[in-house]
Amino acid sequence: MCWLRIKGRIFNYSIINVHAPTEDKSDAEREVFYDELQNLYDACPKHDVKLITGDLNAQIGKEAIYYPTTGKKAFHQESNENGKRLINFATSRNMVIGTTLFQHTEIHKITWRSPDVHCFSQIDYLLIDSRHVLHLMDVRSHRYANVDSDHFLIVSRIQARISNAKKFYGKEVEKYDYEKMTLPEKHIECKTNLKRKLQEHVINSDDNLGSRWNKITCVIHKTAEEAFGKINGKQPNDWFDECQEATEAKNKACVNMQQRSYTRASTDKYREARRKEKRT
Repeated sequence: MCWLRIKGRIFNYSIINVHAPTEDKSDAEREVFYDELQNLYDACPKHDVKLITGDLNAQIGKEAIYYPTTGKKAFHQESNENGKRLINFATSRNMVIGTTLFQHTEIHKITWRSPDVHCFSQIDYLLIDSRHVLHLMDVRSHRYANVDSDHFLIVSRIQARISNAKKFYGKEVEKYDYEKMTLPEKHIECKTNLKRKLQEHVINSDDNLGSRWNKITCVIHKTAEEAFGKINGKQPNDWFDECQEATEAKNKACVNMQQRSYTRASTDKYREARRKEKRT
């Protein structure tokens, strides 16, 4: 097994590549392998996105009891002994087997074929931390990549994500207007109103500690909103309007060129629109 650490723009990635013992090896040898894998996993930096990939020599099935870890898209119907060992390891380290999460045709699930080309199996996998599983966009085998092996190349697509707030709440995330926070008169106004509201609603209140804490939080947020106001977290860029117009004109010229069967005039118009978009 080997360990590769990659520095990313948002997260760092610890990628562990392994070659697990086959099913005919002794239990002691397989236990030693998973003990070493566990030690290497624990040695990775805590905040890295951890990935385990390689030839696990395991068959993952479609048993419902394993769905939280494996998903429902495995190639095999039942897990073998090595498959159960892999699932147990993934569960103990709060990982998910990403290879069996995505819907693909059977030929894109196969990762190994026998020399006589009569037996096919899925024994190569990619595992990822469950808290980062939304980073994983797709995993599949690439049958036509010549890697000079009886295994098929596994291709995965990962996109780092910071927050899903917009997805869950269905609107843009709002924040306080920081430009107004820099104005001295706004600071004085906010401080005066906050002191008055705390005196009215909290200090003279006979509520218990939990209720008073909730009131303090509510008063602070309301006072800040009244003094500074809120804006959408994602502000529109004025410069993008011109770019968008140029892109729409290029796309329209492209459709016109296709509809006119790539005549010389329509092709020239498309090329001119494309050059204008690039300049813009």
